[in-house]
Amino acid sequence: MDDVVRAFLENEQKLRLVRRLGVGGFGEVWDAESDSGVRSAIKVSHQTIDNTNPAVQKELQNLKLIRALTGHPHIVSLLDYWVVSGYLVTRWELATDGTLLDMLERYRQDGQPGIPLKQLIKWIYEAADGLDFLHEKGIYHRDIKPQNLLLFHGHVKLGDLGLAKLVGASTASHTGSGTFGYLPPEAWEEHRLTRSVDLYSLAATYIKLRTGQEPFGRNPVEIFERQRTGRPVLDGLLPEEADLVRQALAPRPEDRPRDGAAAWVRSLYRALRGEGRSGAGVPSTGPAAGASQATFSASPPGLRPVVAQPGVGVGEWGHSAPAARPASPPAGFAPKGDKAGGALHRAKDRTEEEMDPAITGAIVGAIFWAIRGAMSNGIGGAIAGAIVGAIFGAIGGAIFGAIGESIGGSSMKWKKRAK
Repeated sequence: MDDVVRAFLENEQKLRLVRRLGVGGFGEVWDAESDSGVRSAIKVSHQTIDNTNPAVQKELQNLKLIRALTGHPHIVSLLDYWVVSGYLVTRWELATDGTLLDMLERYRQDGQPGIPLKQLIKWIYEAADGLDFLHEKGIYHRDIKPQNLLLFHGHVKLGDLGLAKLVGASTASHTGSGTFGYLPPEAWEEHRLTRSVDLYSLAATYIKLRTGQEPFGRNPVEIFERQRTGRPVLDGLLPEEADLVRQALAPRPEDRPRDGAAAWVRSLYRALRGEGRSGAGVPSTGPAAGASQATFSASPPGLRPVVAQPGVGVGEWGHSAPAARPASPPAGFAPKGDKAGGALHRAKDRTEEEMDPAITGAIVGAIFWAIRGAMSNGIGGAIAGAIVGAIFGAIGGAIFGAIGESIGGSSMKWKKRAK
């Protein structure tokens, strides 16, 4: 940190810099404490800005608007900001439990590919609710990614508002107005920003948090080509998810859902429950009838939060006071038949039929051992093999299915499409 900036914070603002929490693309982040004991996050830019430049002045005006948004349950509060010796210094509400990127790493260390589906849907909806609120105020985030979704006692808030365009990042993956691989083509080709830019970034973030994979690969050439041709990495997603994620990641903004970020997550939620199918089996992208943003809870029904443990997976944001909790969900969105801890798509009213694993195992076992028996001992061997294979296949399938049910592993189920 620049000595002049440090002196300004400690002497003029009476903030004690407790410890450096981390270094990111924009700058370094410090845990600070006021004379009254209030903790906050101080973020200092790596690069200087020219606050006499009209474009910079416009962005500083945006920060003034963002500071006025204090109190929204899904937006990190900007407490203050200054330009000191050319460096942008911002003071933010201090996150309690790190970022969603931290949580992803925690789950991956436990052997899971990504954040469990039920929990992820809840968190992504909270982020979408914050985005829609920003868009209503004429503000675009421009840098939605896992590390900018911060956790406050189990709830998500959008962080780094207004910084994506104001301060150019020092990392090669950053465009100065967002992060490469999470921004849509029109943002880095034409520098054209609309609210669908944030939806695109949210969908890309969903892939990363759900599967642990980068949404368009890791190689810049691959990212460029996949984004322009609309081929995100959807491995690990269920078909009902992939359809909606692909729509939100369409190369052309006019081909993306237009009802807002929260409506897109509601569509995703309904599709995973087997609802909202229309036409030729394509999930509907419109909001649920009678479920406006004001009444749809940011905590989708039946999705109990997995509250991050303080001190576990803490990134560059540290700890602070709890955030306000969202309103209760409407009764109309209660999951049907969804077992605690199970995947959303196991609802009993879905349009896919699920084949009993024991039956599947019996069929596969009978066919396999009948062929082996016929090759060795003719018809008699085939009959005996079919009987033995069916018995052991059924036992194995039942065990396999029980294990899949116990851990909520949707990928471990055998399914057949309803005709």
